[in-house]
Amino acid sequence: MEIIRLSSRLIRSQITEGWSAMGKGDRKDVSKAKKATKAMKKGKLSKNGTKIRTRVQFKLPKTLKLMRNPKYSKKALVRKTRLDKFTIVKYPLCTESAMKQIEDNNTLTFIVDIMANKRQIKKRISGVGKGS
Repeated sequence: MEIIRLSSRLIRSQITEGWSAMGKGDRKDVSKAKKATKAMKKGKLSKNGTKIRTRVQFKLPKTLKLMRNPKYSKKALVRKTRLDKFTIVKYPLCTESAMKQIEDNNTLTFIVDIMANKRQIKKRISGVGKGS
C-alpha cells in the first residue's frame, strides 16, 4: 500500500511540473486521463448497501435469450422422405372378404404404409385411378 501511494505522489508531482509547459489541448487530455484513473479506482459498479427483500421466494431476473445460431448443421445429409408416391400404397388386398367388398359395395381395399395419413392415402389413390 505504501509503495503505491509513493508512486502516485511522484506521478502527481511530475504532472504538475510539466503542466506549465503543456499546451491547452494537452491539458484537456491530462484532465481526461485523471478522470479515467479516478473512475477506474472507484470502480464502475458501486453497491449502495444491501437490497431489502420483501419475499421469501427468489425470482431469477429475466435475461436476454438469443436464438440458436449454429455454425454447421447437425446432420451431414438431409433425410429423404420415406413416404413418396410409390411407398404409400403397397398393394391391393386380394382376400375373399376383399373380393366380396368389390362385388357388393363396389369398394377396393388397399394395404398402405402404416406411417401414411388419410390425406396422403386419398391423394395417392386418386392418382392411381388417373394412371400416375
